[in-house]
Amino acid sequence: MEFLNDKIQSRKVVYLGLLALTALLIYQLRGVITPFAFAACLAYLLNPLISFLQRKFNIPRGLSIGLIYLLIIFGTIFGVVVVSNRLVKEADQLRSEMKTIFTTSEEQIRVLPDWSQGIAYDVLDSIKTTTQMSPKKMLPFFSGALGRTVNVLVFIMASFYFLKDGRKIYQNLKNSLPQKIHKETDELVTRINAVLGSYLRGQLILVLIMSATTYICLIILGVPYALMLSVFTGFAEVVPYIGPIVAASVAVFVAATDVTQNFGLNPVGEIVVVIIIYTILRQLEDLLIIPSVIGKMTKLHPLVVLFAVVAGAHLFGPWGLIVAVPLAATTKVVVEYLLEKTS
Repeated sequence: MEFLNDKIQSRKVVYLGLLALTALLIYQLRGVITPFAFAACLAYLLNPLISFLQRKFNIPRGLSIGLIYLLIIFGTIFGVVVVSNRLVKEADQLRSEMKTIFTTSEEQIRVLPDWSQGIAYDVLDSIKTTTQMSPKKMLPFFSGALGRTVNVLVFIMASFYFLKDGRKIYQNLKNSLPQKIHKETDELVTRINAVLGSYLRGQLILVLIMSATTYICLIILGVPYALMLSVFTGFAEVVPYIGPIVAASVAVFVAATDVTQNFGLNPVGEIVVVIIIYTILRQLEDLLIIPSVIGKMTKLHPLVVLFAVVAGAHLFGPWGLIVAVPLAATTKVVVEYLLEKTS
């Protein structure tokens, strides 16, 4: 009996060691893996729709993928024509008014308590530095354009093959494993699928809902650059805790510099209303949207989520903020499953 327990403990150590080595390999190859990872996410999101077309209308899988790609292309073109023109106009207007905004912000800071003025000036200086695009700052952007173009092409091709041959790839990987663990592999993949499916599709719906509701509220209030702020707010929701705070801070900064308030509000009043709007939307999101759309599938403690987000940003940069939570949830599922099977 003691020998059996020692054997089980040894298997736990081996499994956890392999998991740690896999995580180390992913970290070392993070630059190469990024387009493939996002291609897999896109394929994962689109796979139910493609399977539905294939099953319901008997459309070959390759043709179904082609139809979905055409819809995405036309949707992107429509978005560029309808939405991007407004975004570009707002961006140009914001760029031309930055000097006035900074002057107004400095005037607002002077009325703050003495203890908070230093912090406010530091934040304002950081924003100034970020918005000043000198030729030296632009050079790395253009020099990396070729690499980004290659990554986009890799992303498109990889997502196509993931959609077309995803099942075959999985089956081949499973067949390379010993026959006795095929059933366990299917069970583990099913558990991971339950977590990631709820999280990824829920986040997509969450981005759309938060962008739309924020835009309606800001446009009624008369906050300038409402479209830019609402789009930014929607995508910021992908980053737990940190994203919503940053989005609200940006909206408050813009509201503080608004000189054409609706409803007769002064800048302080508009700031208060913006804070209330973002707080209410956040509470509605936590109470209604997240439980019904995403659910509590990840079952991660808030501290674990916060640590995962910070660690993801440190290890993988901006992309790490996005993939941190699903990676943490997947890791939790794998570890729990391995411990369960070896106990």
